[in-house]
Amino acid sequence: MSLSERPELLDHVGWRLHLAYARWKTLFAERMVARGCPWMGEARGALLQHVGPDGVSQNVLVARSGLTKQAAQQHLDALVADGIVARLP
Repeated sequence: MSLSERPELLDHVGWRLHLAYARWKTLFAERMVARGCPWMGEARGALLQHVGPDGVSQNVLVARSGLTKQAAQQHLDALVADGIVARLP
């Protein structure tokens, strides 16, 4: 499909909210990195939005994040190594 054949995006409030969220998320990550949290600018930092204050099981984290088990495991290993999260039984 060529560019001229693609449908025009609607100027919809949902689309505008999505764009605003994407901009906020970028600014938040940039400011967290500037404050000494470099992992927030990396893919592993995105996992934290799925954890919550009471924690979460790794299986639930995989389901919420949409990552493979292997990718989530690698990111979690790095977060644990940096002391950002802890694994509990």
